[in-house]
Amino acid sequence: MYAIGSPSDMFDKRVELIEEFTTALAEANACFQPGRPMMPPTIPYLEPSDLHKSLPAPPPLVVPFLSLGWTSKEGYTWLPVYVLDPYTVNPVLHHLGNKHAKGLHEVLSNPDNLRLVYIFGCHEIESRPNDAVKPWQGPEHAAFVKGFPKAVKKPIALDMLTQALNEAKNFDSTNKASRRLPFMNKEDIQYRGNPRPPVATSSIESKAATRRAGIQDSAEQRGKRAESLFWIKPANQAWWPVYVCDARTFPSNLHLLGT
Repeated sequence: MYAIGSPSDMFDKRVELIEEFTTALAEANACFQPGRPMMPPTIPYLEPSDLHKSLPAPPPLVVPFLSLGWTSKEGYTWLPVYVLDPYTVNPVLHHLGNKHAKGLHEVLSNPDNLRLVYIFGCHEIESRPNDAVKPWQGPEHAAFVKGFPKAVKKPIALDMLTQALNEAKNFDSTNKASRRLPFMNKEDIQYRGNPRPPVATSSIESKAATRRAGIQDSAEQRGKRAESLFWIKPANQAWWPVYVCDARTFPSNLHLLGT
């Protein structure tokens, strides 16, 4: 009954709940792998070390080169970005000039801690600390799409977010062999033969290996209330699938979700 949406009138009143509930149900169904009762659960945005603090934490998440992401811009909401490979970006660009040259030099001088990002909407290229670039489709993605921080109400800022999202989506959906960032030419991006530093491994990429070394939970242990799936009904909400964490092994600071 709960799996088809209950009470049904909640979904009639709030149509957006249908998509949210469908996503929640799919995540709950994927939590435990069928036929593999010894494997740790798969919880969105939680690492094995988040569920069991005795496990080693994965390396910090760093958005890799040639990936979409998000960054902040003073006076505006967070905006979508494309993380450039600094070893391929020319110091003078055909349309955008050389305003990015200082940032490019900074990133090339400190590639382990900085990212060179193209900001959609405003068409600027700037250097950002690794932790100031958040992953596309990460934990904050839904909030960023709606406009974050919410205190930013200027029409020009909200219009830029709309334009930036359209540009990012169009870029992402275009064939990689032919796509171009707005106001950038093919000649603006050229590999110059510089040795590239090793790309930091993201926690998402290393998740499978970390899980294999995870806690070996038994099926009997999963039958207890902790570390099991349940249904809850918050006030004035539909019944919703949840995973009950074990407070004894749950850390106060999570790898992706923070505190």
